[in-house]
Amino acid sequence: MTIYKLTHKHNSSDGNTEKMDIGVYSTRENALVAIESLKDKEGFRDTADGFEIKKTTSLFKPKLLDKTFRIDGFVTNTDDDSALFPEPEVVELHATVTKLQCEVKVWGTKTPKVIKEFSVSFVDDTGTTYDFKIPEEMYEGFEEGQIGTLTLSNGNLYGFELDE
Repeated sequence: MTIYKLTHKHNSSDGNTEKMDIGVYSTRENALVAIESLKDKEGFRDTADGFEIKKTTSLFKPKLLDKTFRIDGFVTNTDDDSALFPEPEVVELHATVTKLQCEVKVWGTKTPKVIKEFSVSFVDDTGTTYDFKIPEEMYEGFEEGQIGTLTLSNGNLYGFELDE
């Protein structure tokens, strides 16, 4: 599925460049509407040229498709803010899907319940393996041997974008 990722870059008060995810949209037009709604908000109004729309492909429909975040604008980090609201550690790795697994468990005896657990494994270019439990709707989008960019946020699976 083709999606449009909207981000915003600006220089913080300490001179570093900060990049914020604003939303993921089903059309470029929806991303442009989001920019229009944000460009006069605090933080954005001074850095209106910081918006970027990137067309990309997703294996699954994002749960928060066409939702805009930071609708009230933003204030750049100060020393106090960064301790209270730390940015997640985001890591991007080149990786290959090496294993898909669906495990079925039956719980209970009187009225047993069937529970399906889905998982995917990746190996990056250094040989490090990453295993994640995933929802069924994500499982359908993976195939063993797929190669792409694996994105981790605080060590959790955030996304996987196939190489072109």
